[in-house]
Amino acid sequence: MATYITLMKFTQKGVENIKGGPARLDQAKKMFILKVASLRNSISSWGNMMQ
Repeated sequence: MATYITLMKFTQKGVENIKGGPARLDQAKKMFILKVASLRNSISSWGNMMQ
């Protein structure tokens, strides 16, 4: 099975609504299951990303 790693960056609105993040992650896991996929891990890191 293929494994994909994604780096994401929050928009200003995403930062303002960060408290809803865990609920959105749960929704994403359910969506993946419906699409016959899985979300194995979710790791959050705060700080600057290399650009």
